[in-house]
Amino acid sequence: MGEKRGKVLFLIQGKDVAASRYRVLQYLPYLRRDGIEAVVADFARKISQWPQLMERLGGDKVLFIQRKQLGAIEYRVLKKLSKKIVYDFDDALWSRSAKHRSRDSFSRRFKFRRMVKLADEVITCNTFLEEKTRRINSHVTVIPTPIDLSKYNVRSFAPGDGVVVGWVGAHGSIHYLERLIPLLEKVHSMNPRIRLKVICDVFPESERLPIDKIRWNIDTEADELKTLDIGLMPLTDDEWSWGKCGLKILQYSAVGVPAIVTPVGINRDIVRDGINGFWARTEKEWIDRVLLLAANPALRREMGLKARETVEERYSVEACYPMFKRVLFD
Repeated sequence: MGEKRGKVLFLIQGKDVAASRYRVLQYLPYLRRDGIEAVVADFARKISQWPQLMERLGGDKVLFIQRKQLGAIEYRVLKKLSKKIVYDFDDALWSRSAKHRSRDSFSRRFKFRRMVKLADEVITCNTFLEEKTRRINSHVTVIPTPIDLSKYNVRSFAPGDGVVVGWVGAHGSIHYLERLIPLLEKVHSMNPRIRLKVICDVFPESERLPIDKIRWNIDTEADELKTLDIGLMPLTDDEWSWGKCGLKILQYSAVGVPAIVTPVGINRDIVRDGINGFWARTEKEWIDRVLLLAANPALRREMGLKARETVEERYSVEACYPMFKRVLFD
């Protein structure tokens, strides 16, 4: 191999954390292909781990910090040892999540502002987060959370016995789906062929709606997604939800499954209403759109293939990598 074209140390939340896998680890083969020395490490959580971290930097590497908000002293130490610091985040970190009654937090706002202000470059995943960030630091780039399409094949469109409406996600987001259960119960009463599949580690309950409970597994996730006919991404209309990066929609789309979504944040960008999926704002719209797609296999196929094209054009690793590399080394 020729001379290395750059060096970068990624500090991530953990190799099993979804944000780390999708927003960092997927890019490693591309960086190394281009002759870039890319090293990954978990955050130094103990003082005893700091000397090793400092030695790894050595003054000639770009330091990529994923989501972690450092104190001012920690930041200054790492800044002296780094060629440049790039900060990446993918949630409305200045706010509490939608599960909390009071979402405003002075400490969260302060830490977020300090971290964004200190960074040389900031990467975030949607235009809502970009707008908030740009008020503090003009060096901000939107790079969506990308999908590695080599791991997602388009599902078979052969008709089945029923219609599977599905949701995939982590336990911290299950409350969004739970709010939708009464509407899905109504939908099932109108069309008994409809059932719900949940891919997670916790599950909603219902006495009136059949629910297939599939424990999430990284090795089987893509195959489970291909068993869905319709994907769901309900949200609430608040800052935390506007900060979401739409990964569920992109996963559904990657296997050719159309999604019905709450039109907030990046959901509005990924899903073009009536073309590659549907928006649903009201109870009636949720019910009508699920019933419409359930009754029309040809429409599901048409929308699903257009959803896949959307990922190919704008949300794949291949599409996002040039921007990612440019932020690191330009």
